[in-house]
Amino acid sequence: MRSHSCPKCQAAMTEGFVASEKSGMPTVASWIEGAPQKGW
Repeated sequence: MRSHSCPKCQAAMTEGFVASEKSGMPTVASWIEGAPQKGW
């Protein structure tokens, strides 16, 4: 079973991922809450 708390500080964690769009230029990644969905 997967733990939903930080092993270091025991704070609650939420499922999500970091997304960055690549267009040949540096970009700032952003946090997206929830599981990623395949859509291509």
